Amino acid sequence: MNWSREEFWERMEGFRVLWFCLAVADVLFGLVAVVTLFAMSFDTSDPSVVIAVLDVAIVAVTLVPLTYVLYRLRQRQREKEARRAKAE
Repeated sequence: MNWSREEFWERMEGFRVLWFCLAVADVLFGLVAVVTLFAMSFDTSDPSVVIAVLDVAIVAVTLVPLTYVLYRLRQRQREKEARRAKAE
């Protein structure tokens, strides 16, 4: 497939609700991971602490692209609304 950027973002707009739900789930997982991290003792040799820190890092890394996708989709929606208002 040889898609242009415009075609890609047009396709992504159809999944806006899914992207939003994924971002909400990511934030909730992040909150659970942070609460878990603060609830346990900070012994760095304990494997559960290492797993909790990795979980927080993974959530943070995945939240950045999710936020970007939602930002771009919202930006495109505003541009379309502005074009419609200008045409009327």
